[in-house]
Amino acid sequence: MKKSEKSKEELEELESFENYAINYRGKKKVTQRQKRERKKSNETKKILKIIIFIFLICFIGLYFLNKKSELILNKNGILTKAKITNIIKSDNFENRITTYTESYIIEYAFITKENKKIKSIYEITEYDFESYFKKKPNVNDSIDILYKAKKPEINKIKMRIKR
Repeated sequence: MKKSEKSKEELEELESFENYAINYRGKKKVTQRQKRERKKSNETKKILKIIIFIFLICFIGLYFLNKKSELILNKNGILTKAKITNIIKSDNFENRITTYTESYIIEYAFITKENKKIKSIYEITEYDFESYFKKKPNVNDSIDILYKAKKPEINKIKMRIKR
């Protein structure tokens, strides 16, 4: 065996048993394998950060799109009367420790200007209940709702007081 072949074999053997080689001064020398592994892990970290950033931007965009849609409905929605068909009191636990909220699921029906009958459901938490109603509504009571002219399926109960 030649000296160069022997030294190549020794280096390969050293890399297979250890992740680094020690040079004659006693300092750690990073092998090519370690450099490749570090580069791959850095690349995956960058890709993961980019994916998280994209998801964050999407969620923020959806939040503002929803707010904009709600503002447009409040500003340009058609106001009409609806009849309450059912009220369901729902008990929800916000977390497992102590937070407990009551909410009301209100089912109602209304007729659009085009004589199309729409049934819908709206959930109101106990905290927000006073901003919608002065007193607890009953089945067959009339309530004010807002709906989109082009899509009456998009509707909501009109707030009496804005918080």
